[in-house]
Amino acid sequence: MTSADWGMWAATALAAVQAIYAMLSYHASRGRPMPSKLTDQNKKVIIITTAMSLLCWMGVGYSLYDRRSSRINECIDYVGAYGIHGPLTFYAAVDTSSLLDKKDEYKLILAVRVNYADIDPITDTALEKSGEYIITGELVRLSTRPAPADPKLRLFEAKQYSLLYYVIMLPHKYTSANVISLADVERLGGKIIGRKAQTVPLSSLGITFKP
Repeated sequence: MTSADWGMWAATALAAVQAIYAMLSYHASRGRPMPSKLTDQNKKVIIITTAMSLLCWMGVGYSLYDRRSSRINECIDYVGAYGIHGPLTFYAAVDTSSLLDKKDEYKLILAVRVNYADIDPITDTALEKSGEYIITGELVRLSTRPAPADPKLRLFEAKQYSLLYYVIMLPHKYTSANVISLADVERLGGKIIGRKAQTVPLSSLGITFKP
């Protein structure tokens, strides 16, 4: 649960308490003659309900602010250089200087897939993945396995391919083997912090199709 969720839950709980308190105060005063001026008890009720209202709106405001900040952070792309550096071998350089506060919770992996219009990128399991890399605060070069004997990419004979590179921040207790598709990233508590696209010719992949 995010801090924004906690803020919203706190605001909801305070609103419920405020409603209950107002109802009890109303029923407690029923049958009494209307005072000509505010009594100490009435002042107390007004002060408490006003304070609760302010706290509720503070919770809502914090929730909205935190969600906006989260969206802004999600828009940051930490990927610098990226591309192919061998037969079916891919890399991405990641600036981890602004991720140092995450180093004790997360590590980084690279996932690459071929983009097809008729295949859902979130559930696609044809991913080429790297191992896990620690966050050092410096430029970290993530790389998939060199010339894999069992390539995972979905490749059909074509003149060129559209590749998508994903840099993933994954909790320490998991490995890249736990990421079968991109849908697993959020399920495992991870985040995609970078995404790049590249169109490459068949020759750059270092493979040939037998006739």
